[in-house]
Amino acid sequence: MNRLVVAIFLSMLTYHSLASALELSQADAGVYVVLDQNRQPTSLRYRFVNDAGSWRAEGRDGDGAWRSISCEGDCQYKTVEGALALTYLPPAMRQSYTIACVKNVAQAFCKYVDKENPSQGGYVVMALVANPPRPILVRRER
Repeated sequence: MNRLVVAIFLSMLTYHSLASALELSQADAGVYVVLDQNRQPTSLRYRFVNDAGSWRAEGRDGDGAWRSISCEGDCQYKTVEGALALTYLPPAMRQSYTIACVKNVAQAFCKYVDKENPSQGGYVVMALVANPPRPILVRRER
């Protein structure tokens, strides 16, 4: 019985370590173009900014001015725990990828990376106001 408990504990610890090994950093701040369902760029852009560890989101359409798209009040982006962040990935990707996210009540900004090939991965914005949450595919511009 004790071996079973130890095995379960170790597998949970390993799962948690793998799920939370990836973190968003200043290097992930930048401009992201929203992709359509055919993965083609649209005129919509996100700009995710990290000011001393505090994330904020801005958006624009075409060449318009950047506007804050973070909600007012208690809507700061906070780090998403590993197990919850994994639920943002499709079930088929959960074993092969790690994911790190920050979120507020409206959306999550996430980076995902292939465990076997860390140069493979990307970013996604999750619309959390949809039920279930809906991915918004994005590609980094700069």
